[in-house]
Amino acid sequence: MQKITLKLNEARPDSLDIKRLGEYLKKLADLYGSADTLYLDGVDEGSACLNFMVDDDHADTVKSRVVNASRDVGAKTYRKAYQKVVSLMDADGYSGSFSVNDQEIIRLASRNARPKKDELRQSMPTSIKGKIFRVGGTDDTVPVRLSSLEGEIIYAQTSVELSKELGASLYQYIHAHGEGEWVSEKPGNWRLAKITIERYEIIEHMSAKDALLNLRKLGGIKQEPADQSHANIFDYRR
Repeated sequence: MQKITLKLNEARPDSLDIKRLGEYLKKLADLYGSADTLYLDGVDEGSACLNFMVDDDHADTVKSRVVNASRDVGAKTYRKAYQKVVSLMDADGYSGSFSVNDQEIIRLASRNARPKKDELRQSMPTSIKGKIFRVGGTDDTVPVRLSSLEGEIIYAQTSVELSKELGASLYQYIHAHGEGEWVSEKPGNWRLAKITIERYEIIEHMSAKDALLNLRKLGGIKQEPADQSHANIFDYRR
């Protein structure tokens, strides 16, 4: 068995009434899933630490659900449950963290401590090139990780059916196509938050040097000036 904990920094066990505690536990159970392998282990002293125990065989799956949901990746069910937990913490003014076996995996600032951002989001057809280094998960939407040759991690997700093909192509370079979600936190600075892969092609086997040159020719890796405008998004759609 492994322990997964939500720590509420400004709370104490005796400051959480039973109704509010029940709301937290319900949303955490929704987030963790795997109901038949999940057990409540109590609320520790100090800050309020809400502990669950999960079977060893399912611990990695539960951890991945929480991490992916925090990045707005993966099945909608778990992303929604994660946001519900964050909303409860915001309403109560708590900061906190998630940990597995007392090792922190996610830190959550309180709403008042978070930087204010004028964030813009836009979804559009996107193509990206990179090397598959991770395909995993047991949910309807499977998280995928790609790595550019410059070391940048590309967050992606795909269907169960396509994930099987991608898993068989692990560590190969691909040209992936799908719906991309782009984020701008300041004018002229757009980044790809995630892409839902709908189809892809394998890029022929080649050395790292040749792959870098080839990907640049294809437009998958660009070296743009820092003040490049909103048009950056369209460079990646080719």
